[in-house]
Amino acid sequence: MSNLNIPAGMLRAHEEAHTQIIEELTDIHLGTMHGVGVPLEEIISRVATYVNKHVVEFDLLLKPYIQTSQAS
Repeated sequence: MSNLNIPAGMLRAHEEAHTQIIEELTDIHLGTMHGVGVPLEEIISRVATYVNKHVVEFDLLLKPYIQTSQAS
């Protein structure tokens, strides 16, 4: 992503969002390891929500930078 000439603040926010998703997935994993009974359907729903939210709030904003990069 750093090769796309994304503004520094936008890149930082995107990286922080990735970190947040990893932390939330780690919490689910640790909970499972410690016997917290989270139903599989809830885990799938939470992961789908993380991914969908990230795509809408972050990844779609990269489109102009990707198009500019590909045109070069």
